[in-house]
Amino acid sequence: METQINHSNGAGNWIAFLFGVMFNFLVKFDLHHAIDYAAQAITGGLVCLVFKILGDFITHCIKRWWGQFIRWLKAKYEGRG
Repeated sequence: METQINHSNGAGNWIAFLFGVMFNFLVKFDLHHAIDYAAQAITGGLVCLVFKILGDFITHCIKRWWGQFIRWLKAKYEGRG
């Protein structure tokens, strides 16, 4: 009777799985699709960067203009009351 417990849960198969995925990817690799994907990723990144920069600039301007508006309101209605 075997009293030793086998703790193997198939964790050693990840290397075979990794090589299988890699070779499957290389067989189906198409340079045209890779270049297309890279161009889309770069374009998307640039669009996000432009929106981030514009958002930071516009937020700064809106905060400044809002502060000026509040000061104008306080000056206008300060004498009333």
